[in-house]
Amino acid sequence: MDILAHALWSALTAKIINLKKKHKLSLLKTALWGIFPDLFAFTLLFIILTLGTLFGTTPMPDHNNIEPAMRNGNISIVTEVLYEFSHSIIIFSIIILVLYV
Repeated sequence: MDILAHALWSALTAKIINLKKKHKLSLLKTALWGIFPDLFAFTLLFIILTLGTLFGTTPMPDHNNIEPAMRNGNISIVTEVLYEFSHSIIIFSIIILVLYV
């Protein structure tokens, strides 16, 4: 739900900005940028869990082990680092500054 919420909040913000500006923002692009940090952090984990489940090497997690994320190896550590990196205000500021310049 977090990814969906980020997409909706981003698109809503762009829609509100579009009401006041002549240069319109793309709602789709804004929504994609809104979910980019989550995609960056969780895509690798999603692929590994999906492939593992399809090929029978990873058991399907039950509802008790989904939140918080399972801590069962290196992939959860990598996901945690990617999440912290992609959700950092410092990284966000640097990217916005580079795009602005």
